[in-house]
Amino acid sequence: MQRDAECAAVLFFTCRTKAFTRMPANGEAQMPSTEPLAYAPKQAAQVIGIGLTALYAEIKTGRIKPRKFGRRTLISATDLRQWLDALPTSKREAA
Repeated sequence: MQRDAECAAVLFFTCRTKAFTRMPANGEAQMPSTEPLAYAPKQAAQVIGIGLTALYAEIKTGRIKPRKFGRRTLISATDLRQWLDALPTSKREAA
């Protein structure tokens, strides 16, 4: 019982997400989401299923907003979802 209480306070490190989580008191570990918070442009284009040129065109029009971290360009997963949700539905689904 003492060991269980000690284990409940142990921090778990997940290399994949580089995030720390604390084990809940009930003893069931909850793994953090493995979805990235942001993508490089090439990855973002793959995730949403368009070409890199089309992605840069969407950035140029302002429909997708990139962010900069030093020289690196990042596009948040939230912005990609919002862009996708703003697209019109297909005519087949509307009929």
